[in-house]
Amino acid sequence: MYKHFVPKLEALVRQTIKIFLEANEITNAEKKRAVLLAIGGIKTLGVLRSLLAPESPSTKSYDDLIKVLKEHFAPTSSEIYRRFQFHKRLQHNNETVSSYVTELRRLAEECHFGVTLTERLRDQLVCGIKDEALQRRLLAESTFTFNEAFSRAVAAESAAEHAKHIHSQKFNTGNSTNLIRQHTNNNKRTFQKSSSSQSKPGNAQSADVICYGCGGHHDCSSCKFRDVICRFCKKEGHIERACRAKRKNDSMPRTGHMQKNSSTHAVKSESVNEAVLSII
Repeated sequence: MYKHFVPKLEALVRQTIKIFLEANEITNAEKKRAVLLAIGGIKTLGVLRSLLAPESPSTKSYDDLIKVLKEHFAPTSSEIYRRFQFHKRLQHNNETVSSYVTELRRLAEECHFGVTLTERLRDQLVCGIKDEALQRRLLAESTFTFNEAFSRAVAAESAAEHAKHIHSQKFNTGNSTNLIRQHTNNNKRTFQKSSSSQSKPGNAQSADVICYGCGGHHDCSSCKFRDVICRFCKKEGHIERACRAKRKNDSMPRTGHMQKNSSTHAVKSESVNEAVLSII
């Protein structure tokens, strides 16, 4: 990883120095060399001293110092190998199309493709993109430019992200609806259970109530015999089966029958006594 990082850092430093010189309109060779040694820092100055020894960096021109640093930090590699690195670069799973194309352009800088650069970028974009559906559609076409392939790849990526977001929103909405329905059903079951539990004591209470109109277990106001006239006491509002007067009458002892029998026995006794006296 360090070997790949150093060339990038060295190129970035060179570009930074170049931009600084252009921004400050520094064209003098000695001033350019001074800026390079000042911005490069102590480590860069130490590397230059080691590479140029026994000569001093101050005796070299700006272009000579840049050349020495480039050969040390980024030695020239095989063009075939650089092109191999370019062609084997595929899009990563979490990498956007724009980032992938930017990396392809960076790798193509030292491949010296020349006028065929856009065609090489187009070919590698189509071959290295991770969207297989888009890749098949592009391969089915005969001619298209790099810009067209890049635009279609970005549009497909954006559409896939939007569809994913819409699907997630629908899924969350469906879950919310199910939760609301489940909560409503739970409330219904709770209400029904509560109603049944409240109605049970009422049923038990009504079962303990005895109607004075017919003797049944219900409220007297709902009795169907409340307008009937009793055959025993001739009063309205109850039937003979529930008549209190009848129950009271039935519970009284039969004293009249007992007195009748007693008087009969007394008469018989008197008759017997009279017969006995007549014989005497």
